[in-house]
Amino acid sequence: MENSTASTPTHRVLTVKKTCLKTDGHALLYVRAGVPVEFALEQATTLLDCMEQLILSREPRGKDIQTTALQYLNDITRALVGASFEGLCAYEKAAAA
Repeated sequence: MENSTASTPTHRVLTVKKTCLKTDGHALLYVRAGVPVEFALEQATTLLDCMEQLILSREPRGKDIQTTALQYLNDITRALVGASFEGLCAYEKAAAA
């Protein structure tokens, strides 16, 4: 009889700790180490969608709340992608050893 349940991979690619939103040398936010890369990249995609909507709907004014929101979203998204990439590199390096 065949096993009909899918097996869960024993090795997952995980994020590394990545700081974002630094102010005066203090990290306000960071991506936690150990988050599955798939989840982190899914969240980054959602943040990019939010940024796109803000960009398309914003008024051509000077620095306003939308600009500030875009800066925060950009920094957080960049950290998610960076943490995922570095986690992937660490996973591949460990697998090659």
